[in-house]
Amino acid sequence: MRKRHAPPMRERDARKRALIVARGFWNTAAVTRIPRLLCGLGLGLGLVAGGACQPSGADTTSGDDSEGETQGCVAGSLNCLCGEGDSCEPGLVCASMRCVDDGTMSTSGTGQVTTTDPTTMPATMTGMETSGDSSSSTGDTGGLQCEPADGGANAACDDPAEPYCSVDGACVGCTEIDCAGASPTTPACGAAGVCVECTDTVKDACAGIRPVCDVEASACVGCSEHGQCESGACDLDTGACFTTTLYVDRASPCEGDGSPATPFCEIADAVAKVNSNTPTVVRVKPSASPYIKKVDVGSNLKVVIMRDGAGTARLEVDGADSMQLNDGATAYLQNLQISKGTVNKGILCLAGTVWLERSQIIERKGLAIDGVDCHVKLRASRIYLNLAGGIKLNGGSLSLINSYIVTNGGAFSAVAGITLTNAASLEAVYTTIANNDGKAGVEDSLECLMEGSVTLRNSVLFGKTDLSSVDCAKATASNSVFDAPSLKGAANKIIKELDPSWFVSPETGDFAITGVAPFKDVAMWQSGDPVGDYDDTQRPAMDGAADYAGADRPN
Repeated sequence: MRKRHAPPMRERDARKRALIVARGFWNTAAVTRIPRLLCGLGLGLGLVAGGACQPSGADTTSGDDSEGETQGCVAGSLNCLCGEGDSCEPGLVCASMRCVDDGTMSTSGTGQVTTTDPTTMPATMTGMETSGDSSSSTGDTGGLQCEPADGGANAACDDPAEPYCSVDGACVGCTEIDCAGASPTTPACGAAGVCVECTDTVKDACAGIRPVCDVEASACVGCSEHGQCESGACDLDTGACFTTTLYVDRASPCEGDGSPATPFCEIADAVAKVNSNTPTVVRVKPSASPYIKKVDVGSNLKVVIMRDGAGTARLEVDGADSMQLNDGATAYLQNLQISKGTVNKGILCLAGTVWLERSQIIERKGLAIDGVDCHVKLRASRIYLNLAGGIKLNGGSLSLINSYIVTNGGAFSAVAGITLTNAASLEAVYTTIANNDGKAGVEDSLECLMEGSVTLRNSVLFGKTDLSSVDCAKATASNSVFDAPSLKGAANKIIKELDPSWFVSPETGDFAITGVAPFKDVAMWQSGDPVGDYDDTQRPAMDGAADYAGADRPN
């Protein structure tokens, strides 16, 4: 066997571009080539047996230049017919039934060479190996697993744990790439090897209405608690965190600008600076002296008024409503006390939304909350000893969770505990409504006229008497304790009269329960209910678990 000498690389590359034989064997002259084809096939078989095949005569068929045919072609030689297997002379390989240079011969070899423009070659003829193998490949990446090698997700990488094409052309997991560079919306590398929105250490993609990272899901979600936000304030309606803050200190000079160094001296001054396009937190420092200016929350403003530090932040306004919300406005009141004052209202809400969270309206001569098409939400809050009554809603809605509506109204009051009119609705969960009073014809706990949906669950409700407690045709109750025989529902306990010994100090507004209260195992905790009571005593927090009815659970 002849020893093959590899030509210089430049010559080899030149021949690779010139030695692919164009398709065209099966054309109109194919019939005249059949004997040659059979010879080629016979030669292949003869080589196995140790023999050889020679044509019986000279080839008289003339071909086009593009077919690379010559007269007198000897099967097995350069540019001549060949069969399956290694039926070509040394230094040649069989490709499309023609013997062509395998890249080891000199370009001075005999026989006519047909060159073909690689841009017109069939896809199955590209990427021919130089080892003598005539097979071809599609999309050969030169040993790379994938392309483009850009660090992005790649269809060629079908392992879910290694879906990315690295800069080296290998399928890899996210630890081998820059997730932020590959996709700004998924800048964190997750435990499963896939880029995700966020992890406990990478939260850059979480913003807007999805500012919080759900670490278990590796996804950004909206806030649902104030503590999830750096500002300490979550817009519970949208899931966005408040980011702009103004400061208030009653002891400061009143020409302040709301910065930490020079705060405003009144809550009202800070709220007046809030822009309708900028939801704002107003941090109020507790003071020995109350804040005394009426707070007017303008149309479409969104504001959080929250205590800044320990103590009681008090708003006490004489001669006017303490706070007014106008149409489209939203106000979150956290750890704020609205108290004292004249016969004006604690809060007047006109087509707005007001949240009271760990807040209270107490000891006022006027009505605590008066709303027209307003949405009022109380969370762990208290409405106590307001002489003109507790809450009155004309349209809108009232939501009560872990809250107290107690000892409001009086013998001449047009509102006792809660009055609902004009399709106003109520949902009360773990709430205590007790010891309220109204004038003759006004029911103590719940008075309704053309009300909307009214439901009580896991709650306590008692008036001055069982006969004067509730007048609300649509009201239903479940897993609750109450005095009103008119309330319908399941799993309730009806007791004719309130016993003051059930509560720690009802005469001072402390309606936390004692050990003798008949509220145990009446309530049933459901998913989504608060995990703690009014003062954060732990509830069972298991679906179907028995619990105490009302806002309080014994420590």
